[in-house]
Order: sequence, then structure tokens, then C-alpha cells
Amino acid sequence: AFQGGKVQDADSAEREAFVHRFGALPSLASAAVTTLDEASRIDVSSAGDGGAAVVWSAARTDTAASILATGGRTGGAVELSSQQTLSRTNLAGVELGAGGRLLLDPTNISVSATGGDTVAGSGGYGTTGDASLNNGDIATLLGAGTDVSLQAHHDISWTDGLTVTPSGAAGTLRL
Repeated sequence: AFQGGKVQDADSAEREAFVHRFGALPSLASAAVTTLDEASRIDVSSAGDGGAAVVWSAARTDTAASILATGGRTGGAVELSSQQTLSRTNLAGVELGAGGRLLLDPTNISVSATGGDTVAGSGGYGTTGDASLNNGDIATLLGAGTDVSLQAHHDISWTDGLTVTPSGAAGTLRL
């Protein structure tokens, strides 16, 4: 996490979206557990460039929130991460649009056609395990022109194919 203290490579694609766009920022306090329920909504959209939203924790991030970071010129940036476990992401509720960037960086990531926003064996509320993502949700984001970066601290496993149908210029997937 950028505000969570993870040092990023100076050449990383996310550095521009999350660090350079605001200049120097003070360190922010972090929560052990961050939870946003289904009624939560984060909207950093604008008529110009979409804004940035970071949902981060030290131990577990669990978000079912809708997150909008669209822009009239270019999409914004959203980071959903945890130093350990990203137990729910609600990728179907994340909208960035063309030119937007989504960063997911928990300990482990598992992507499959049957995956979807829960920690294996926990019903979505566990404290350890892999972030389980649905490849269809990732394909939808890429098809809308959003760049998606999966940066697990340890492992990324992908068990099914990915078909992207772009509505314009497709986004880039970075592993």
C-alpha cells in the first residue's frame, strides 16, 4: 500500500496514479482491520480526472462498498489492499473507466471463474487466506479501459482463462 508504508519501485505504473498525482503526503495512520459494508459508497469521480481512493489495513480489509473514481477525461485510481488479507473486494462495484487504475496487493491472490470476494473457507470474514477474485470481474474492468494490477506479497494463482471484450481501448493487466 502506498500510504500503508510499502515501498514502490520508482518505475512502477502505480506510482504516478497514487504518489505523483498529489506530491508529498504525510504518513497516515492505518487500521488493523478495515471494513466497509454494502451500504458504504466512496465516490471520488469528477468532470476532469477521476480521484483516488485507498482502502487499506494492516491485517484484513473487507469491503462490499461501491467505489466510483470515474472522470470526464480519465479514470481515477483505487487501491484495495492489506498487508495480510484482502477478504472481500466487491470488484463488480468498482468503477474507474478508461484510463483508471486498480491496484490489489494482499498477501496472496487466487483468480478463477468461480472465485469471488471471499477468503477460502471463511464466508468472507476470515482473518487468514487468499484474496479470491472472479476473472469475469477483472475482464469487465479491463474491457472498460481500466488498468488492473495484482501485486501479491507472496503468490498469485490463476486457474481459468480470461476473455476481455473491450468497449474501447482495453486496460492492461499487470501481475
